[in-house]
Amino acid sequence: MIDNGHTPEPLISDADLATGIRENQFVMHYQPKIDTRTLEFVSVEALVRWNHPVLGVLMPDAFIPLAEQGKHIHGITDIVLETALRQSAQWRELGLDLRMSINISGASLEVPDLPERIHDVSSVFNVPADKIVLEVTETWQSRDTKTALDILNALSAKGFGLALDDVGTGHSNFAKLQSMPYSEMKLDKSHIHSATIDEDTRHFIAMCVELGHEMGMYVVAEGIEKQEQWEMMSAMGCDEAQGFFIARPMPGDQIPGWLKRWNTYLGLAEDHQRASGPHVNLDEMTGTFHRLNSIFPTKLDI
Repeated sequence: MIDNGHTPEPLISDADLATGIRENQFVMHYQPKIDTRTLEFVSVEALVRWNHPVLGVLMPDAFIPLAEQGKHIHGITDIVLETALRQSAQWRELGLDLRMSINISGASLEVPDLPERIHDVSSVFNVPADKIVLEVTETWQSRDTKTALDILNALSAKGFGLALDDVGTGHSNFAKLQSMPYSEMKLDKSHIHSATIDEDTRHFIAMCVELGHEMGMYVVAEGIEKQEQWEMMSAMGCDEAQGFFIARPMPGDQIPGWLKRWNTYLGLAEDHQRASGPHVNLDEMTGTFHRLNSIFPTKLDI
């Protein structure tokens, strides 16, 4: 899960959550993820916000922990799944064939019918399972119940992608990863941020990238906020990247416009780099990323 904004802890209650779910006060924003080799826009992560009528827009860390303590996380999960997959279907009608990453709480991995519920929603909106990646935070493994593993295996059997989120936060048992059905590994932003100044962190990331690739997993670097972080993660072999350096999360109706501007930028770059071959020369391209917002009249990171 990626959320770089800071929200002070508001005074919310269990009853507030129940009202929010009943009145559908939750909205989704989507953060683009970029292929580090081709610079193509290939997927988004769906991120929930609570449009609270009194407190304003609340970020997930302000309400998800409370929701997980009770039963309300399941209602929020249902809203997230339906909203995100409806949006995916709308993009597909426009010709945007993007993978959609959706965060699933570890608490939901205790609900046996979760795979069927997700499959039913994806069928309603006609979104193929292989276009959906379910992100599971690394912390669930501290509980690591048989039910959770059975649910992960069932989701994988139905064709959904599975991402182990926040890798490096201290809960992973890497020896056990080989027996788990993950298709994607997401490196925690705290390690991305310290990698440029700490050699031990760089060695850790290099180990994760190598391990992930050996097990056939896609490796994603999250929380990219600076050019040097982008350059290091792409050089170390991460397959995808996301973060404020590329784009901030935005409402779904802004994604087509962002993609148009992004593709215009890549077209200009490819014209400039045409002698290099059919793809963007990554080493030369990364040096111009910080000028994106001056190239277009509307900022890319809306």
